[in-house]
Amino acid sequence: MPLGLSDAAPPATHAAEPPGPELQALWFALAARELASVVLVPADSGLSAAVLATDLAEVGRRQLGLAVELIVVQPSELQSPARLAALVAAVTTANPARGAPAAAPAKPSRPSMILAIPPVTEEPLGAAIVHAAGAAVLCVERGRSRLSAIRRTAEILGRAQIAGCFLIN
Repeated sequence: MPLGLSDAAPPATHAAEPPGPELQALWFALAARELASVVLVPADSGLSAAVLATDLAEVGRRQLGLAVELIVVQPSELQSPARLAALVAAVTTANPARGAPAAAPAKPSRPSMILAIPPVTEEPLGAAIVHAAGAAVLCVERGRSRLSAIRRTAEILGRAQIAGCFLIN
């Protein structure tokens, strides 16, 4: 079942203050789904999920007291077949149930890897990372994201890959 829309203020900049309750709620909703990795995907061109991913990883660090790996993928990385293959391999390794069969892999209790990719409407190869992870959160900006771009993003990713949507004011 997809996560609901979160009506949130823009993600915090990285001061000493903890990320807001909307990101904490997103973290716990994702943790309840037993996902090892999550990809944040801007739903329209010109948007970035990097700050949101950084803040979400910080929530995980604060909640767990453990490192949560953060990967911010640049558009140029998706143009390199070797780099794209390395990113897919890293995500697949973090998600043993999605890769090659293993002897009864333990289910993750929370995401250990957060990725931010460029909009798949601009860089469709980012969908390979989402498919390796098995879950994406669409990042939608109120008043800026176009409905046609949101629909196109969902079409490129496949609706089954979308865990939810984070609405940024």
